[in-house]
Amino acid sequence: MKVLIVDDEVVIREAIKDVICWEEYGYEVIEPAGSAEDAILKMERYAPEIMITDIKMGGKSGLDLAKYVKEMNLLMEMIVLTGYDDFEFVQEALRKGVGDYLLKNSNPDEILAAVHEAKERLLEKRKERDRKKMEDIRGIEESIQQLIISSDALSLNETALQLIPQSHHSVYKVVIIKQSITGDQLKEMEKIWNKYLFGLWVSIQDQTIIVVHQNSQTNSDYLLKMASKKVCQQLRSTLLIGEAVHKLEQLSISYRSAQSLILYQWILTDLDVINPNDVQHRAGIKSSNFIKEKEEELVGLITRGQAEDLEMWLNTFMQYLLRHPHATPDSIHFVIQSLYITKIRFMNRAAQSIGKPEWDVITLPDTNQWLSDINVLLSYFERLRREYQNVMNEHSNFIHVALHVMEENLNESLTLSDIANKVHVHPNYLSESLKKKTGKPYVELMKEMRMKKAQELLLSLPAPVRQIASQVGYTDWKYFASQFKKYTGMTPTQYREKEKEDV
Repeated sequence: MKVLIVDDEVVIREAIKDVICWEEYGYEVIEPAGSAEDAILKMERYAPEIMITDIKMGGKSGLDLAKYVKEMNLLMEMIVLTGYDDFEFVQEALRKGVGDYLLKNSNPDEILAAVHEAKERLLEKRKERDRKKMEDIRGIEESIQQLIISSDALSLNETALQLIPQSHHSVYKVVIIKQSITGDQLKEMEKIWNKYLFGLWVSIQDQTIIVVHQNSQTNSDYLLKMASKKVCQQLRSTLLIGEAVHKLEQLSISYRSAQSLILYQWILTDLDVINPNDVQHRAGIKSSNFIKEKEEELVGLITRGQAEDLEMWLNTFMQYLLRHPHATPDSIHFVIQSLYITKIRFMNRAAQSIGKPEWDVITLPDTNQWLSDINVLLSYFERLRREYQNVMNEHSNFIHVALHVMEENLNESLTLSDIANKVHVHPNYLSESLKKKTGKPYVELMKEMRMKKAQELLLSLPAPVRQIASQVGYTDWKYFASQFKKYTGMTPTQYREKEKEDV
């Protein structure tokens, strides 16, 4: 703690300086002053916290110093040195805010005790100042918060009203920084900002709000751009600027406008500052064949893919959505939510087909969480993939069900997709599983099943070949006959006659 000694008598000021080993008690005595004028210069340069001054000096007196300290609202404790006949001066000094007085013949212990007491008083003043400052800050924050939420300009406390400029040419904007800035950092950022234009900074919950004042008659948009750029460089954070309003009670409009831009920081990643003009042309992502294709791909990944395949697919798809020229947070949310619900429904149909309970629909987290971190979204889709494959692996007889469906419907033109829908798996997954089980691709397997069924019918029924062809799914009996000959080496009629001869 710095101590300044002021006396026009060099012997006295040097004696007070040298008679006590100030450093041992945690004090730093700066070069003493020989006059009140010199003391003021040293106060401006060194900012001492405690001053010991003679009450009577040539030129300005200790009383003048006390008046100066009070007028400048300096946080300082003063001790005046006085003689026996200076009591009236002492009373006046105390009225001017001087904390204590000492007789000029006081011994070192008395001087040191007075300085210790001054230090304690100063520490208490600091606490009170900080408490009052925090109350003012809280009052400003609460009134600003009330204003931007309820549009109630009357809620602004007197301090806030004094801080925010108001004129016929005033333009106000609310700027949101999704980062809580407090203490010295907030002061520093406010200082940088206010080099360009006025901004009242307040920290509200997990974000920092700047109430910006501009003059409609000046080129203040350029100043806003420069201030934003400087702050962005310091904070490495995106600034979201709301639309301009002309009255304090309209600040809530600007605030809501800025809030609507929050999720765009994950879409417009090349911008440090986002304002309504940057997004007004975006109409949202419309449903397209591409997105429908992606839905089919996702079904395949859920039913047969690995975790790394799903991660790669989701990263690629999210990049497509985020870079779409008309992407909006709501439209991205709608696409992802639709994908998620579609997959849940698909899985529930699969569960029903094998007698398993349906999956609980777990709501996706807040959009901001998975737009800022794709791993959050990935965890939800990966859970679907893992749970679906676990259930289907436990109940792997869907292959037998598929084969049974094929055998029972040979007279119909069933495609692989038709059968996959009946057993609630992806067509590609069914194709791979059938080939793994039988060693044959679907088309070849279906043809073999039809030919075997045709052989059976030719021997058990006296029906004409045309009817046999229809019962095994061929509408063109001549084509059926050609396929049958390729399979058996004989026409249907030859096969029937040969079997009769063998019998």
